[in-house]
Amino acid sequence: MSYSLANGLRHHTWCGWRVGQPRAYLWGRRIKRKFSGKLAEKARDFAWNSFTIDAYTLSEEAMNNLVYLIRRRKPQLLQGYPSALYLFAQFVRENKLDDIKLPAIYSSAEVLYPHQRKYVEETFEGSVFNRYAAQEVGGIACQCEQHTDMHLSMETNYVEILDGNVPVKDDEVGTIVVTKLINYDYPLIRYRLEDVGRLSTQQCSCGRGQSMLEVVEGRHNDMFKTRDGRLVWGGMGNPLWNMAGVKKFQFIQKTYDYVVVRIVKEGPMSQAQRAEVEKAVKFVLGEQVKLDFELPDEIPVDRSGKHRYQICELDQQLYVEEKQHA
Repeated sequence: MSYSLANGLRHHTWCGWRVGQPRAYLWGRRIKRKFSGKLAEKARDFAWNSFTIDAYTLSEEAMNNLVYLIRRRKPQLLQGYPSALYLFAQFVRENKLDDIKLPAIYSSAEVLYPHQRKYVEETFEGSVFNRYAAQEVGGIACQCEQHTDMHLSMETNYVEILDGNVPVKDDEVGTIVVTKLINYDYPLIRYRLEDVGRLSTQQCSCGRGQSMLEVVEGRHNDMFKTRDGRLVWGGMGNPLWNMAGVKKFQFIQKTYDYVVVRIVKEGPMSQAQRAEVEKAVKFVLGEQVKLDFELPDEIPVDRSGKHRYQICELDQQLYVEEKQHA
């Protein structure tokens, strides 16, 4: 825990934050917590001069509370899930809260899209730092003030990029596998996080010297699959980022040739807008794909408070079909 904490503090100092300065978190809390756990959490927040708004219940009331705390405590950095940070930035813009500014924003636990980074930076007039971490192994990699690729935490984790069980060459995409170097009681050796990325051959101009993680493309179970064996991440949602009235969206792949598009939208969706989304999906997955559009009032986050932009149910469906034919 001491190593993991020190690693996290190191990452946070790369934006100029120093120990003792206030920090804010837009993060998922455990749904069921014992009284002792709540008490320990409050003590920890007090000691570190930090506060947390629960991303799992990110209501208008919660965002108003975050605004109040930012005004009162003036945090030097805000860390959160990209989807939650993006939603909060939208709330700030819609309510014309021009005084809500943050010098540094740390994004973690989900894929950070370029649209989200740009929107959040412009809203808060601060710099977004992408951080890659997992609860089981702590901080894995983080961007520095140069905002290039992410520096690997080589002192605490050994990271490999594998194709199956075989290491790929640098700059080639594969599954991220982590061996934790600081846990002697319960070693995690070649622990598969089911994320996809690649190691860069480039060194950062900051001079820190760690190896660089160039891309984290997302979870295998959030990547869509095509009949010819390709894995597809992102791209399909591009038309929706700046589409008028769109608050939230999600793509669900039910089969190779069937995708459900869920959109939380103000007002009806025009045929031209549907056609734009359909064109993007078919460009990636093929002209044979059938789309159904759903317009719910809300898309719930998962149990951790994260929002999943893509959900692939194909593996589960193929398993059911195999069982039926067995």
